[in-house]
Amino acid sequence: WRRAVLRLDTSLKAWVQYCYGYNLNYQLQIIICEAVWNRFAAGKRLQRRVSRKIVPLVWLAVQEVAASNRNDIYQHVAGNILANYLNVNRSTWIRIYADYWSELKDLVVNLDLAALVSVVDYQ
Repeated sequence: WRRAVLRLDTSLKAWVQYCYGYNLNYQLQIIICEAVWNRFAAGKRLQRRVSRKIVPLVWLAVQEVAASNRNDIYQHVAGNILANYLNVNRSTWIRIYADYWSELKDLVVNLDLAALVSVVDYQ
């Protein structure tokens, strides 16, 4: 298992160590967030103010997916809580940010799946 993990791409290795190895090293968290952000922002033209509000959601998406992987009874963060976190009203959240939030979580889930498939394929 350890050899398989060490052979992974940097972002996949960071994800496995963070999510499944419970390694809370800050550098790993930065690697994960940068990987998710780079995949999210690739080819998108976002307004600066929208982009500034989405950046903190990257880390929240990583935390949410990791928590749901570790805990079967985890309850996902409600949209109105995230809207309050971003200081926007609920209708703005639904109209502008909800789809981005779903996309961020999907990217983290895909990162998780890619990491697990890569580890299994190595063995």
